[in-house]
Amino acid sequence: MRVFRFIILIALIIPQNGFAQAEVPVEGRNYPGISVGYGFGKVFPTNSFVKGENMAGKPINGIRSLSLKMLWQNPGYKSWQKIYDIPYYGIGISVGDLHNPLEIGYPISFYGVLGIPLIRREKLELYTELQFGVASNWVTYNAHTNPMNIAIGSGITAHASVGLRAFYHLSEKVDIGGGFSFSHFSNGGLDRPNYGINIGVPSVDLRYLFGGRPEIPEPEMPDDADLKREFIITGTYSRYQTIQDTLDMYYFTAGGLSPYYLWHNSEVFKSGIGMDLNFLTGLSSNSMGAPGSYGWENLTLGIGYQFEVVFDRLSIVGGIGNYAVHKLYKSFSRLYQRIGVKFYIMENLYAGVNVRAVSFGTAEFMEFNMGYRAWSADRRRKPQ
Repeated sequence: MRVFRFIILIALIIPQNGFAQAEVPVEGRNYPGISVGYGFGKVFPTNSFVKGENMAGKPINGIRSLSLKMLWQNPGYKSWQKIYDIPYYGIGISVGDLHNPLEIGYPISFYGVLGIPLIRREKLELYTELQFGVASNWVTYNAHTNPMNIAIGSGITAHASVGLRAFYHLSEKVDIGGGFSFSHFSNGGLDRPNYGINIGVPSVDLRYLFGGRPEIPEPEMPDDADLKREFIITGTYSRYQTIQDTLDMYYFTAGGLSPYYLWHNSEVFKSGIGMDLNFLTGLSSNSMGAPGSYGWENLTLGIGYQFEVVFDRLSIVGGIGNYAVHKLYKSFSRLYQRIGVKFYIMENLYAGVNVRAVSFGTAEFMEFNMGYRAWSADRRRKPQ
């Protein structure tokens, strides 16, 4: 397979050319590495297409994958690195083979990587690894040529993964590793059908550290930290479709404002309450799915709880809310959820993307957003 051969070629070229650099002082030195991994796992039977209702007439129940990651691990130059006990982070590319290329293709993922240590021993380390990015190269639903693929409705989807990885040190620069990850692929309702693909993949890794491994200091929590409260307001926009199982020619838009008041529970975790006010043009569509006239019925209001896990300028965002006003749901009878990431472009200006869902599994739409935060009074933590 050409993509597999391409990843192997890049893995061979990068060690020769990718990290040539002048000697860097220890206090500012980066510790780069490269990891090549192979996985062989299971596709979970979460929709009829992967269960076997496809043109091949066979379940799509297995996947093999090849991955290449560029990683860095610095010995606590910044506060967040110390708090997370010196994680590794980087970028990755992987390609998957689901054994049905005519109907699903060979998906290729590009993503960011973050590994947070759980256990460290002299020769053995255990990490939680998070990945978030995009996947492409799908063969998608088509009413004429691929009518049974209700899993993937667009050529680009989100790639989200969480897993455990263990590494054993073979030498100062070489690690062998293994682990298990759970991954989800979905476009968040941008194009339907969109039941998504869910996989569980055991895998093995070979990791090479170009500059050796950094000395890991004792975990250090900043003293006398400034714990703040902040008010944020986020503007969101999305395009989405409403019909789930068949070809839908109509697209709708979702726009909204979300003011939230957050408390900094620690240096790397904040949470709070707020509301989500949205205007969904799809709520006034007619029985055939075509757009209708717009009015008050297109407005929705949700009361929600949101949290952020902070990694320098990057945050993982999650939350849960309840619809107080929604044309299709009774008041306070339907929960909604969001999960995504945001990045602070400037100190108080951020941009991000979330997947918004109901009933913990059905995507409503993808929220592309920009926002602003205003600081309020500090809550200074007294030294212990």
